[in-house]
Amino acid sequence: SNIYFDTVRECYEAFVIYSFLQFLVNFLGGEDMLCDHLERSMKVQRHVFPFCNLTTWEMGREFFEKVRLGTIQYVIIRPVLAWICFVLYQNDMYGAGEFRLDRGYLWVTLITNMSQVWAMYC
Repeated sequence: SNIYFDTVRECYEAFVIYSFLQFLVNFLGGEDMLCDHLERSMKVQRHVFPFCNLTTWEMGREFFEKVRLGTIQYVIIRPVLAWICFVLYQNDMYGAGEFRLDRGYLWVTLITNMSQVWAMYC
């Protein structure tokens, strides 16, 4: 029923997020121009809690690659988890809203939240 639409929606959402990242990069002059601008105009920033133990990212190419990686990991993980939810639901193993160790909902929720936190931080 609703699981079919949710699966398609999650996959489309991932596509839209990736497309928006590409739009921003192109709007700001392309990858090389953006990296050059970041390198010239920004200083090295320290990470905030809870990421304060990570090594600092140099502004420019390194920062851009970390941001891209943070976005792409979410864009990949989200549709994969949507399809996992679909399969679990079909086999009565999903348990929507049930935080039980033997149901997929808990694990999908944890992985999704970790991926979202990392993607938003980047």
